[in-house]
Formats: sequence, C-alpha cells, structure tokens
Amino acid sequence: MSNGSKRVARYRVGLNPDRPLVVAEGALVACGNDASRIASAALAGLVSERLIVIGLNSRNRVVGIVTVAEGGDSALCVHAKEVLRAALLLGGTAFVLAHNHPGGDPFPSPNDLAFTKKVSEGSRAIGTNLVDHVVVAPEAGTHYSFLEHGLLEEV
Repeated sequence: MSNGSKRVARYRVGLNPDRPLVVAEGALVACGNDASRIASAALAGLVSERLIVIGLNSRNRVVGIVTVAEGGDSALCVHAKEVLRAALLLGGTAFVLAHNHPGGDPFPSPNDLAFTKKVSEGSRAIGTNLVDHVVVAPEAGTHYSFLEHGLLEEV
C-alpha cells in the first residue's frame, strides 16, 4: 500500500443463531400474558437475570428472540443502545423487552423503570415500537406488564 493508505478491518454485523426456542408458528403478542408466556419459556430455570428482546412483525407476530444481556442473581448491566441494536437486527417493526427476576417478585425496580424510559424514548427516535416490557418470575408463574399497568406512556 502506498500514498498513506492502510488496510482496516471490515466487519459484518448480524445475529448468530442460538438454541431454538419452540413457540407456536407466528405466535401473536396481543397482551402482556402473550409476551409473558413467551418470555417465561425463554427464561425458565435461570438463577441469574437475563434480558431478551422479542422481535415482532407489523401484525405483532414473533419473528425472533435475542438475548441482550445476562447478569447476576439480582441485577444486570446493559445499555439502551444494545436493546435497540438487537431490535433492529431482528428486522421486525416492533419489539417486546423482557427480563426475569429469579427471586420470584416480578415488580419492577426503579432501575427497571428508568431503563424502560430510555429504551422507549430511543425506540421512538429510530422508528420502531416498544410494545411492552414484561418482567417475569417463571418459577413463581407470575409476571408484570408495563403496558397493562399503564407505565409505557408514563416512562
């Protein structure tokens, strides 16, 4: 190479398949219960927190699920941009944010509320729709839906 040129690394950004999760073909997410059922299946049996994005098409049918972050038994560290990147890479028009609370109480923490606000604002800015954020406690069989509790408009 001459004239001040140099080689730079070139990367392809994409998603790598994980182990499949069985959901009904074209599963519909019309409410928090639907999202909770899918999230609980993806997050069952975990002893640490995990955050996933469930990508949806324009008819709110599941197009894919991505694990965005894994943490400890009571918290995880993630930035809103990581969630938004995953949502865009799934190629849907909307998404559900979901994570588990292994301790069994699905009520959102103050950090959950603040984080959801950031993700919601970011999703509007890039033209995708955050449909819901569900916090599940799969072992207890319970969930908390931000949408059903009217928090998505407030956050």
